[in-house]
Amino acid sequence: MAGDYFGYDRNSQRYRDLSTGRFVSERSVRDGVDRVADLTARRLGDLSARFRSGDLTASAWQSEMLAAIKEAHVASALAAYGGRDAMTPERWGFVGYQIRVQYQYARQFAADVMSGRQRQNGRMDARARMYGQAARSTYENIRRRESGTAGLRYERNVLHASESCGGCLNASEQGWVPIGTLPPVGSRTCRGNCRCTLAYANNPQAELEAA
Repeated sequence: MAGDYFGYDRNSQRYRDLSTGRFVSERSVRDGVDRVADLTARRLGDLSARFRSGDLTASAWQSEMLAAIKEAHVASALAAYGGRDAMTPERWGFVGYQIRVQYQYARQFAADVMSGRQRQNGRMDARARMYGQAARSTYENIRRRESGTAGLRYERNVLHASESCGGCLNASEQGWVPIGTLPPVGSRTCRGNCRCTLAYANNPQAELEAA
């Protein structure tokens, strides 16, 4: 996203189209993150099915699963930070932490499969896909950190799924609140399947009048 055609504005925490100077809609950026998450989820589901069919060894399945998870979270992080040129050792460290957390979940999943706690059926494939969907939470959590650092003071939850869990509905009902008030995307009942975004502003009233 942050190539020759787009630049990242640190003050607003948004991308600009360099040919027009206009902001790229946050929805467009998030659509790109959604595509990464959905493609990774499909990839992980396919890997799970290949393992069940005997096409992949246990070692190869786990290795490819971890590689796919890492690629997805790095891509989401770069979208949130404004591209690879914006990365610092501290930021790479935070991304690494997010990936390590996901690795723990994935390794527990693999352990459950090996022990028989997770049956090798379609539900196993569905569980695998959830780890791909979790890439959204990395994007949203980084945006939240960066928005606070940039001096933005308020956040609100925006629903995008056709059906939302109680935690997401409750977050949206609160409207504009100080940054850090709402439960993070990915921590609610819908977990990694959450498709909510958080919007940020210094002056919520101006945001409402502009809508």
